[in-house]
Amino acid sequence: MSGPPLPWARLLLLLFAEQKAVGIAARVTSPSNTFDELARKTRQYLDAGSRSVWILVSAMREIHVHTAGAHPRILSAEDSLEDPALLPGFSARVWRTCSKSNLKFTPNS
Repeated sequence: MSGPPLPWARLLLLLFAEQKAVGIAARVTSPSNTFDELARKTRQYLDAGSRSVWILVSAMREIHVHTAGAHPRILSAEDSLEDPALLPGFSARVWRTCSKSNLKFTPNS
């Protein structure tokens, strides 16, 4: 998969369709989501076997990355979202993801 940046939701659908993101759950927050709701959903995803849960908090330009047995990593606008173990070659700048809803997948050379 390569080419121009794709919208966040479309890229995730493509990754799931190709079974490249089987161990990842992703959720884009909305203003109506509560902390308790997001925490409960994150726990459900991890309990169901997801190895990583990505919570896109666009209002704060952050992505919260949750994995079982570890504290969440909070990625800010300057950081890149990467998970080499689950998605080799995938990299997304948080500021682009949160401000323009674009991600870019660059396969390994």
